[in-house]
Amino acid sequence: MSESQELLGRIAALRQRLEQAQGLIQEAGSEAVSLLDQENQGISRLWSLEDRVHQQNEAGREMEGALWRHDQAHSVHAPTMPDQLTSRARRILERGRGLLDLCRSMADDSVLQNRNSPLALLHREATYLIETTVRMVQHFPSNPSGQLKLCEGMEVTLNDVTHRLNKLSALIAHQHEIQNRISSLATMLIKLEHGEQNQSKAFSHLADVLLAEAEHCAPFYIFHPTETEKPDKAWVADCVARHGLVVAQVVARVVRQDADLRHRAAEVVAAALLHNVGMLSVDPAILAKKEKLTPDEKRLVEMHTRVGADLVQQMLPDARWLHEAGKHHHKRLAGTGYPDGLREFHLASVTRLLAVGDVCAARWATRSPRGPPVTR
Repeated sequence: MSESQELLGRIAALRQRLEQAQGLIQEAGSEAVSLLDQENQGISRLWSLEDRVHQQNEAGREMEGALWRHDQAHSVHAPTMPDQLTSRARRILERGRGLLDLCRSMADDSVLQNRNSPLALLHREATYLIETTVRMVQHFPSNPSGQLKLCEGMEVTLNDVTHRLNKLSALIAHQHEIQNRISSLATMLIKLEHGEQNQSKAFSHLADVLLAEAEHCAPFYIFHPTETEKPDKAWVADCVARHGLVVAQVVARVVRQDADLRHRAAEVVAAALLHNVGMLSVDPAILAKKEKLTPDEKRLVEMHTRVGADLVQQMLPDARWLHEAGKHHHKRLAGTGYPDGLREFHLASVTRLLAVGDVCAARWATRSPRGPPVTR
């Protein structure tokens, strides 16, 4: 018996088992109704029927796999390449294969691992278009005139895909730049918390970059804090960096409108990047806690404003006003917040601006990295 005949025999047997499975499903439905009144014996019988149906379903899936393999191996309708391609069609085929290789090389990029992201969707659409275009060559007619007509439409498709991939490559590169910005800021914050006071130029440079982006109406990015099962200082620094960048973007777009602050806008944006550095002194387990904080834990979190302000003063001893802004960025006009009882006009303009940016960033984030909000 040939291999094909043996496979067809197996398929026939599997079809018979699938028909039996369908009969068993109908039998299970009718018996289930009657078994509801027979509580003691009904459950065990239902389980038995479910096992039998499961076995038959497995057989059905095996049959479908066998049918697919048979079709792939023996189908006489499988498309084949034309005997001869025109030079134009061959160029399209080579170009499509090159673009497909490019798409496959992009697939492993860390930026595209979230399948629900817009960039991942753009990548999948481009891949589907290229694969369809390359497969169409298999259906080309043998006559050159027919091939030339199809080539025109395929060239338009490939041009569109090329444009999409160029755009995707630029967006991926920009995302890597943003991720590097977060990592760099997190490293700078850790160094500052460890006592390295030579970070002022790095913070000033990043502030200038954010101000330039705001002036040119660059996109506003919201960076959500990451989740972790093992919180440590590196995770806290990453969350603080993400939060600080969002606050700094808010400040960079508003500070130029304030007559008192526009002449030192870079320093104010740098203060926004630094204002939460004191969080690195808080136990990471407390910041990762999802339950309500205890009074002692709440006091430890509140201490971050004083600690952060002291670190800023050590790095910039002549900028007393930035020290005060960092210390009081959790104050509110009504006198609530912490650490002191200042209210309304006792709060400087830069302090109010940091407070607004801090609240915006906390509300936009999926989860605040500083724990539940303090009510007092």
